[in-house]
Amino acid sequence: MANFADMDSGSNIRFKVQISSSIKEMPVNSEFFEGIENIERFKVSGIYKYTVGNESNYKNIKIYCEEIKAYFPDAFIIAFKNGKLITLREALNEINN
Repeated sequence: MANFADMDSGSNIRFKVQISSSIKEMPVNSEFFEGIENIERFKVSGIYKYTVGNESNYKNIKIYCEEIKAYFPDAFIIAFKNGKLITLREALNEINN
């Protein structure tokens, strides 16, 4: 059986680290994000979500998430399939099959 932590998901699954969310839009260059680069913002159900990282390999994003937790202790991994937010469980199930 394959170990999904080492598997590359291919081009349709991407993993990112969510560092914050807010009902109010914040600039990605806000002082709130000081020390973090390449922040992306997207909106879901009226909530702005802020992410960093963009990996196809789950093991790599896990390592990056731990690094980001030094700045944002509540950071966690999220997943996208073909640009659409999906549950992490769905993403891991797909790359494990």
